[in-house]
Amino acid sequence: MMEHFLTRDTFLKGLHTYLANHGYSNSEPDNLFAALQEQLLLDSPDADLNVKTVMDTWINQMGYPVVTVTRNYSSASASVSQ
Repeated sequence: MMEHFLTRDTFLKGLHTYLANHGYSNSEPDNLFAALQEQLLLDSPDADLNVKTVMDTWINQMGYPVVTVTRNYSSASASVSQ
């Protein structure tokens, strides 16, 4: 999932940084999110996205995420909500 909202290149570079820094030590999810956030800002300085905020909604809520897609056939559009 993270690969899709960060882009594949940013995700892989951020993951590489994370593994280089924490490959042989204990870590927490926030360490991964920080490495991905740092890479996102390097690749896209104007990005208005906080990786930790996005991921906290996925990992800290009970159950599973539900994404609803509503199609509007007359306007040939769709809206996505969570």
